[in-house]
Amino acid sequence: KHNLDEKLKIIIKAEALAKEADINVAFKELQDLHKIWKEDIGPVSQEMREDVWKKFSEATKKIHS
Repeated sequence: KHNLDEKLKIIIKAEALAKEADINVAFKELQDLHKIWKEDIGPVSQEMREDVWKKFSEATKKIHS
């Protein structure tokens, strides 16, 4: 539950980065968020894992485009 909450917070931050005017700042912040996602936060429950990753991935794609 705690890990899920933390990952949802990261998704919100990533979605906000899509509105960042400075693309370099957005990419740097996004790299930091990916690092936190992979290294600092543990796994979420199996039934939530795919949905949470899909949301984060979609936010990442918005920034890249």
